[in-house]
Amino acid sequence: MESSVNIPIWLTGFKKYSARMMYLLGMTSLPWIISMLMFYFKTSRYLGYNPGYNHPDPKELSFYNDYNKIIDVSGGIWILSLMVWVILVIVTLIITRKQIDWKPVLISFAGHALGVLVFISGIMEWYGD
Repeated sequence: MESSVNIPIWLTGFKKYSARMMYLLGMTSLPWIISMLMFYFKTSRYLGYNPGYNHPDPKELSFYNDYNKIIDVSGGIWILSLMVWVILVIVTLIITRKQIDWKPVLISFAGHALGVLVFISGIMEWYGD
C-alpha cells in the first residue's frame, strides 16, 4: 500500500518564497560586519595598536566620515531585517509545522549570529563610544 502526502500547492510556493526571503535576510548583516571590521582594522593599523573604549574616540579619526554612513545605514538595515527574519521564521514554523525545512532557517541564522557576535564584541563598544 502506497502512502502519499498531499501538500497543497500554496504551501509549496510559500516554502520556496520563505526560504529565499530567509537567505536574503540572513545576508543583510554582511555589509555591516564587513564595514565595521574594515574600520576597526584600518584604525588598528593606523594607530599601531587595537583601539579600545574611548581610546581613541572613533569620531576623532580623519577617516571616520568615510565609514560612518555605511556602518550606520547597513546596521539599521540589518537590525530591521533581523526583526523581519524572526517574524518570518515564526510564521514559517507555524505554517509548515509538519514539513519543516531547517536548512534556510539555520543558514540565515548563521548570518545573524555573526552580526550579533560583532555587535556584542568590544568593537561595537569602541565604535558606539
